[in-house]
Amino acid sequence: MEEVASERDVFASGSQPWRKILYVKQPYPDNYVDGSFLELMQKNVNLQPQSYCIIVLNTVSISMQMTCLLLFVGVFTHLHHSSLPCGLALCVMGVFTLAGYCIWDGVTGPTTRQRKTTAYGALKVIATLAMLTPVLRTLTTSISSDTIYALATFLFMLHLCLHNYSLQAPADRSYSVQFPDALALSFATLASTLLSSRLPTFESSFTLLSASVFLFGLLPIWRRSVLGITIDKDDTISDLRLYRSQLPPKPIIVGRIAVLTLLALVTVGLYWPISITVTITYIAGLAFVGAVCPAWLIYAMRYKSEIRGPWDEARVIQ
Repeated sequence: MEEVASERDVFASGSQPWRKILYVKQPYPDNYVDGSFLELMQKNVNLQPQSYCIIVLNTVSISMQMTCLLLFVGVFTHLHHSSLPCGLALCVMGVFTLAGYCIWDGVTGPTTRQRKTTAYGALKVIATLAMLTPVLRTLTTSISSDTIYALATFLFMLHLCLHNYSLQAPADRSYSVQFPDALALSFATLASTLLSSRLPTFESSFTLLSASVFLFGLLPIWRRSVLGITIDKDDTISDLRLYRSQLPPKPIIVGRIAVLTLLALVTVGLYWPISITVTITYIAGLAFVGAVCPAWLIYAMRYKSEIRGPWDEARVIQ
C-alpha cells in the first residue's frame, strides 16, 4: 500500500493534473486513480428500513397458500376414508364461493357483461368437471398408489415454488394468470387429478377436483384482486418500493387477517381428528413463517453491505 501511495504521489506531483477522461492522452498509467476515487463510493443506496408489521402482512400470501395446500390434502384424506360427506364439502365451498363473489363484486364493481361472463365461466367449469371426472378416475388405474402419492408430493412442491405470492393488483382490480403462475396452477391441477383417481366414488372425485379449482384457481385470484394493493401501469420501481414500505388500508389488513384465520381454523378442524402432531406442526409452521421469518429478515438487514461507486456500469436515470 505504501508503494502504491508513493507512486500516486509521484504522478500527482507532475505538471499535468489527472482527469477522468479516456480519449485524452495523459502521462499516467491506465490503472491510475487520484485520491478522490473513494469519495464517490455509496453504500446501501436502495436499502429501505422495513417495518416488522409490514413484513408480517406481506407474508400472509405465503401462509395462505401453504394453508390451502394442507387444506386440500386434509379434504383428500377425509374423502379417502369416507369421513367427510361430499354434499357437505360441496355446500361449504359453494357458500364460500358465493360470499367471495359478492365481496369481489362490491370491491371491483364489474359491469353487467362481466357478471354474465363470470357466471358463464363458472357453469362451464362445473360442467367440465362433471363430464371429465369419470374419465380422469381411470387414467392411473395401472399405476401403484405409492407412485401416485410420490408424484403428487413432487408436483405440489413445484406448485409452492412457482406460485405467484404477490399482493399487487392492477388499478381495475382485474387479474390474469401468467407465467410462471400458470405453470404452478398446472402442477396443482395435475396433482389433484392424480389424487382424485385414488378415491372410491365418483362423487368424492368430483368433490376433490372442485376443491382444487376453489383452492388453487379461484382463491389466489380473489386474494390478489380483493386483498392486494392496486398499482398503475405507469408506476416506476421507486413507486412500487414505496407501496411495499407502507401499510395498506385498514380494510385490506382486516381482510387478510380474517381470511387467513378462517382458512387456518378450517385446516385445524380437518387435521385434528387425523393427527394432533400434524396439527401442532402446522400451527408452528404458521408462526415460523408469519412471525419468526420477518424478525429474522430485519435482523439480517443490518449486515447488508451493497457498495456502489465509479467502477460500476453506467445506469440510466429517468
